Amino acid sequence: MGILDLAKTRTILLDGGMGTELMKRGLTQGQIPELWNVEHPEAVQSVHRDYFEAGADAVSTNSFGASRLKLEGLGLAERCRELNRAAAANAAAVRPAGRFVAGSVGPTGKFLKPQGEYTEGQIEESFAEQAAGLAEGGADFPHPRDVLRLARSPVRRMGGEERGAAAARFRDAYLQPDQARLLHPDG
Repeated sequence: MGILDLAKTRTILLDGGMGTELMKRGLTQGQIPELWNVEHPEAVQSVHRDYFEAGADAVSTNSFGASRLKLEGLGLAERCRELNRAAAANAAAVRPAGRFVAGSVGPTGKFLKPQGEYTEGQIEESFAEQAAGLAEGGADFPHPRDVLRLARSPVRRMGGEERGAAAARFRDAYLQPDQARLLHPDG
């Protein structure tokens, strides 16, 4: 049963905060949480495991700040796909049968022209690369968070030929607003 099938039968329970849980496990101020996907995978996996054991149907990957444009400011842009693949793989490694991994996609922190220096295409490319890494690592569906509609569009529009078969899985699982009402019957 997929996440959308499950949503038709009951409310989906997601996990809680990742950053605060990593802080409990040693992440200090100024450290980059997304680097923990490769430097401390056991700590990231333990957060996911705890949420699954608490009853979460899906956990969000440790990739909120792992778009290429966000990582660029940290000197980590070239590791975008690697960090996202590891984020999804960490969650998938401890995923019980019948549970799901949500690929967390957060804001870039960048502005579009003319207020900023980036084009819509550059922002979309950044999100597309992140989504591809998450799909390769085993994420079941995307979880765009704290981003404008623009950020959700590349996840929806990614085609199998354009971004590879793994990224196409995201397009098929993206929750549309009318599907989200399944989670909140009152609209």
